[in-house]
Amino acid sequence: MFRFREQRGSLKELDKVFQQRCPQLFRAIHGKRFLLPQYRVPDYASQDTLDQAVCNWFVAALIGRLDFSNDLNSMLLINYMLALCYNRPTLYAERELCTALERTDLPELTTADFRWKWPQVRIVVPLGIISRAGQKHSVCCLDMFLAEGQQKISLPEPIRAELRAMRAELPLVENRLSRSTFNLIASSNGSEVYSYRVPWNDESLHAFGQGKLPTTCASTDKSLTDRAVRLGLSLLALLASTPWEYTAEHYARAPRIRGHHFKPGLISARFVGRELYRARRSPKKSTENQLQSAGRHVA
Repeated sequence: MFRFREQRGSLKELDKVFQQRCPQLFRAIHGKRFLLPQYRVPDYASQDTLDQAVCNWFVAALIGRLDFSNDLNSMLLINYMLALCYNRPTLYAERELCTALERTDLPELTTADFRWKWPQVRIVVPLGIISRAGQKHSVCCLDMFLAEGQQKISLPEPIRAELRAMRAELPLVENRLSRSTFNLIASSNGSEVYSYRVPWNDESLHAFGQGKLPTTCASTDKSLTDRAVRLGLSLLALLASTPWEYTAEHYARAPRIRGHHFKPGLISARFVGRELYRARRSPKKSTENQLQSAGRHVA
């Protein structure tokens, strides 16, 4: 039987094999295309870039090039598992909103004030908002999730069965901590990935913005990670302040397969700012008023 471990070649060749041998996983990663207003397109990293980074990570995992005892790889595995299990939402943060939040102190809230709408969420941030001075290096998206204490996480069954058939099943992951943990992964438009993990206790958000990192790192990276954490928490605080409502995704074009080619579905992009307001509902008229306006009378 063919296995990824037997394949040695360029990344493009491995990606083609990945699409052929793991069609369910490939479609789960590439199955959506978000429609952005034209004037906002230059603000963000391309979706191809964001999706390809996920594919590259899975390819590296399947050919045995990742060490899952590494904290970052373990966090990425949990991150992607939750994303696939719960069909994670992707929101885009407007440049003007991020710029304002960068100049704003964290709100006087504790973690108990948060209402997590989703087990995992990705917020795509504009390029240049969180970057190194004088460099094009920039954070392009924030993945945030809450891992419950002792929670065991695995891939959804259709994808697990697909990998099992190839004898390439990824390990089951368990949060070894007894308490919940807040996890943030900030991906850049380069190869750098920044991670942050801290117990989710009933404490002030200001305690989160002090650059607590799981490992030592350069002061520049620590400052960048600290800014990413503050921005992520500010965005979550905004989203937590709105009522819980379920918005069904509407495809402008459904995903489909034509011949040997997979075409992703098209969905209108959702923006963080738009989540904070909605059209006011018109007051319902009473039955009596409706009948009178129709020329009828109530007995």
